[in-house]
Amino acid sequence: MTTEQLEAYYKRICYFPQGGPSAENLRNIHKNQALHIPFENMDVYRGKGISLDPEDLFNKIVVRRRGGYCFELNGLMADALISGGYKVKRVVARLDGKGMGFGGHLHCGAIVDVDGSRYICDVGYGAGGFTEPLKLELGTVQKVLGGTYRVVSDPDHGYVIQLLKDGEFKGYMAIRDQAALKQDFEIGNYYTSTNPNSGFRRFVMCTIPTEEGRISIADNYVKIVSGGSEETIPLNGMDEVYAALKKYLHLELD
Repeated sequence: MTTEQLEAYYKRICYFPQGGPSAENLRNIHKNQALHIPFENMDVYRGKGISLDPEDLFNKIVVRRRGGYCFELNGLMADALISGGYKVKRVVARLDGKGMGFGGHLHCGAIVDVDGSRYICDVGYGAGGFTEPLKLELGTVQKVLGGTYRVVSDPDHGYVIQLLKDGEFKGYMAIRDQAALKQDFEIGNYYTSTNPNSGFRRFVMCTIPTEEGRISIADNYVKIVSGGSEETIPLNGMDEVYAALKKYLHLELD
């Protein structure tokens, strides 16, 4: 990113870091992107191509104020962090969203070194991932906005990120401490965005965390979780979906 683009990115996430790279700035960049840029798969759902070119990501998410899915959101943040002077290692990831074992490398994240520590970053897990970076510190319980997590070592998958759910830590994402190539992201993006069996092609999946909970929009409902309450609003047809995207996520599709 150019200096002007980086400033526009900070404006998009409503956070302007003071000073150079630091753990505190990293935490706030990560959290503010998660809270201000929604996860949304509307271009995939509508059969439009997904470009991972940095200029295209910047234009879509910052200039046109859209959201994106994992490869887009994490790609944008990685570009911003690198431009801001951070040491960033982009990695591919496996997911286990249903407790049936890890799948292929169809997700991504990053490992960032700053202030003598290493952090796992991921702003692109639409099902409700961590809103703040997790310190790559094995076994340490880390409570952040939206959940409680820990990172454990795994002989088959490298590192597994676990989420505390129903009183038990359950693994949902696995990464290796190995830099991925541009082609790794392109392969995962192509498969996920074009395969007719991909859930992103078949269902509307749009969501954003809030300080109080989460707002999610699917094919036929809006779900608003705030504190201890949950409200579900039915939607009938795509016109109502588009209206809900504009009202709740401030998204206007082109």
